[in-house]
This record gives sequence, C-alpha cells and structure tokens, in this order.
Amino acid sequence: MAYVGILGAVLWFAVRKSAHAPIEPNPPRERVARAYTQGDRVLARVAEAHGLKHDVDVVTGRVGELRVELAVEPDGTQPVTFKGVARFPRSLGLDLGLKHRGAFNAYGGDPVVSDDFDHVFQVDALHADQARDLLSGSAGQLLMSGASRGYHLRLDDDMLSLSVDAASGVDRSVAALMWVIETAQALLEARGQLKRPALEQQVHDAFTALAQGLGGRLVGDELRLNLEEGELVAFVDHVTGKQFCTRLTLIFDKPLPLDLRLGLEAEQSFFERFKHKDLQLGDARFDQTFVVFGEPEDEVKGVLDADLRRELLEVSRQADSVTLTPTELELAVNSAVSDPDQLGTLVDTMRSVARRLSPRRAQGAYR
Repeated sequence: MAYVGILGAVLWFAVRKSAHAPIEPNPPRERVARAYTQGDRVLARVAEAHGLKHDVDVVTGRVGELRVELAVEPDGTQPVTFKGVARFPRSLGLDLGLKHRGAFNAYGGDPVVSDDFDHVFQVDALHADQARDLLSGSAGQLLMSGASRGYHLRLDDDMLSLSVDAASGVDRSVAALMWVIETAQALLEARGQLKRPALEQQVHDAFTALAQGLGGRLVGDELRLNLEEGELVAFVDHVTGKQFCTRLTLIFDKPLPLDLRLGLEAEQSFFERFKHKDLQLGDARFDQTFVVFGEPEDEVKGVLDADLRRELLEVSRQADSVTLTPTELELAVNSAVSDPDQLGTLVDTMRSVARRLSPRRAQGAYR
C-alpha cells in the first residue's frame, strides 16, 4: 500500500506540473530530398538551364520559338537512351529531308552541300541551292559535330530529332540534349536569312518583265495582265517532289456566243462528262490532237476554220494541257517557265486564239 501511495503522489505531481508548462511549437517538417535516377539527373540539368518543366523521365516546354520535348527510355532505374525533339514554330517550307547515310547508301554524284557533309548525310530538298545555303554555315557545322559525337539525328521541315546512347555518361548526355536545342535555334536563324530559290527568282523575273511590257502587275506569286482579250493570270504550281507546272488562264472579256469546248485527246476523260460526240473537222492532224464538243454543231465547225485550227495546233505544241470553254482558254506546261521569251510566246499565242474566236470584239477595242 505504501508503494501505491508513493506512485500516486508522483503521478499527481507530474500532472500538476505539466498543466502549467508552456506549449512548445512542433518542430519543422523536413522536406524529403528527391532521389533522382541517373536519367532524371540529366534531364534536370537541361531543364534548369533552359527553364523547362521537368517531370519523371520527361522534360517539356518552349525555348524561344521552339517547342522542346526531351525524354529518357529506362530499363529499371538505369537509362538506356536519351531522346530529344525540337519542333519549329512553322514548317521550314523547303521539303527538306536529312538523315545519316546507311552502310549501303554510299555517297556519289554531285554534292548538295559539300563532299564532307554529303558523305555523312543524305540531303534532299525541293531547291538544292536553298538546302546548301541552310546547311553550309553554323547550322551545318553543328550537325556535323553531332554526327562526330555519335548522335543519331534526323531533320525535316517540322523538327530536329536526336537519340543518344545513355552509356556515354551524364555529362555527355546533357551535352547531347543541349545540342539539339542549340542546333534547332541555328537552323531557324539560317532559315530566316535564306534568299528566294534561284528557280523561283527566275520565274519572278520573267513575270516582272512581262508585267512591265504589257502593263500588268504581280499579286503575290501570280502574274495578272489586263488585256484587250480579257484578264490573263499565270502562276507556277509545285506539283509533287521536284515537279512544277506553269498555268496560264485567259478569262475572256465576254463569253463566246456558242457552246464550244475543246481539249487534247490525251485528256479526253476530262470532257467525257459532257456526254457529247467528238466533232470531226476533216483535218486529220487537228482531229487526232483535239477532242471537240459544241452546239450548234455547224457554228462550232464554222468558227474552227483553218487559221484557228493552225493557231490551236501551235498552242498544243507549246503546252502539255489545253482547255477551251466559252469563258476561258487555259494552258499548262509541265515545268516552271522561267524564260521571258517562252512566257511571252505563250501569252501571244493565247491572245491570238482569243482574237480569232471573237474578231469583232477585238477590232472594236481599238476604236
């Protein structure tokens, strides 16, 4: 009983003392340090250098105009490959393709950029002179340095991408991801300094010369001429690959007074939808070259006299496509016409055809 009494007294004394003791604040919580894997250590350094958002195994964000995506492909906790993509704000507009040459894709022929560059990379672009200008300066030197460091890279109009073996170590992996950003920025800067491609400049010069001679104007990349016979519009289309097409359309000032439709025999499928018979003019060469529809039939044959047939055959010799309707005459040449004389001849021939189709209106214009 004495023991119980002593123990109770001790507890009573402790309770009374604690009741008057000051309340101490809780100790601050310690922030748990993030345990980065080797892959995340690389990504964290690049993210910090460029102010990018770092999440586990991924870095995203913008560096200037570029949209950047960096990532690591791990095996367990160990990185295997680092990948980087820098996307341009808009297409470079060059139909550009660049990749490493494979073991069975040896370099041969004329270089696009230089012997050294083309030995390492296969380069393709719509205009070789623009590719050369883009890749001959600092951007090209950076691409060559990337290849010498073992980076596997690709470049097109939309992005520069890279992959590198993580076995190269932290510092070299960081350098590789920094490289993709630096090189994409150099490519953007070089693109902004490119001149108009030589072929486009030649077409522009030819259009300008014809506009000055005939009182026309250039609207963007189109030549527009207001002529006695109507409005003529000419432009060069990029078809596919390295194929171009020059299109010229003479829109008559007034529609023809009869329903005359004409095209090349090679393009007969275009005219089949009219469901009319092909009128024969009794001129073997003309009938073999053209398909003709129209009403009234006698009037169509009367309009297509020997002189007009001769003019139209000359048109077919100059162009790869010929279409005549009551409202317009359209030609197409399967190339970029950059010779002012050739362009002028096409325009003169079209005007001559239009005058023969409507001689009274042409004569009246001079009054």
